[in-house]
Amino acid sequence: MGCFVASRLAVVDGVDVTLVGRQRFVDAFNTHGGLRVTEKGDVSIVTDIVPAAEIVGGADVAILTVKSYDTAEAAAELASVCGVDIPVLSLQNGVGNEQAIQSAGFSRVLAGSLTTPVSVLAPANIRIDKASASVGLAAWTDFAEPDLAKIFDVFDRSQFEASSYDRAASLKWTKLLMNMVGNATSAILNQTPDEVFSDSRLVNLEIEAWREALRVMAAAGIAPAKVGSYPFNFLGPAIRFLPKMVIRPIMRGQVIGGRGEKMPSLHIDVHRGRGRSEVGWLNGAVARLGAEVGVDTPVNRLFAESVESMVVNPVDWDPNALVEAARR
Repeated sequence: MGCFVASRLAVVDGVDVTLVGRQRFVDAFNTHGGLRVTEKGDVSIVTDIVPAAEIVGGADVAILTVKSYDTAEAAAELASVCGVDIPVLSLQNGVGNEQAIQSAGFSRVLAGSLTTPVSVLAPANIRIDKASASVGLAAWTDFAEPDLAKIFDVFDRSQFEASSYDRAASLKWTKLLMNMVGNATSAILNQTPDEVFSDSRLVNLEIEAWREALRVMAAAGIAPAKVGSYPFNFLGPAIRFLPKMVIRPIMRGQVIGGRGEKMPSLHIDVHRGRGRSEVGWLNGAVARLGAEVGVDTPVNRLFAESVESMVVNPVDWDPNALVEAARR
């Protein structure tokens, strides 16, 4: 995701972008002569981005795009090199990254969301899986209006469709709803989202997971928002109360339209043996906040515990077993 954001921002007049990555990324960047980006079948090499093995100071904003389980470490490294006065924007999926950035000492934190699926073909070699690209931005901590406007202006002048939000929690939790769909079930069952959503029983589980999350959000005073082209400000109440037979085709349409051909992130983490998973920042976050506000979340808890277990022991579940486990 960081490569995608960098490739879009690097073409904005007056903007200098420095990519910071692990050594294998820097080596791949140098081998290609730049960042290789494939979009709509066209291949371009972005050469005006400087790869860096170490973080450098003096930046106007640091954009964090690492996996959620790497946030604390990355934020601590950033703080040690740049200090904690630099603004930090989290464009990561899930809930809890902004708090981790704050815990590293940063006082100016921005929350953000992207709605474009990106596939990593190789280090410094990415494919954009969906033509449109919208970004949402919101101040997580107190932020001087001129500084916030300056950052928003850069995104607005890029090829992103930029929107600002008054409530960061609404932005991040709505994006969590989008990231949840077909994600944990695909990892647990080792199936594509299309396969998952061809089984009405599994779609019903997805609906229950969504409804749990929406009840948790309501209890916590977090309203769903319109993110990109997805009107969750209207869909949220409908999902909670409409019959499942009405909701199933809506969810299937979102999966097909939103993910492209890309396998969900939780499936990639589990079945490529990465040993870690972001499920704790997705379904696990729903379960944790549910416990705090007194809302039961059995389906999200099942999804989170199952994926976390599979990180250690990736045994595929049978759909019947998953449905039965959710009934207990």
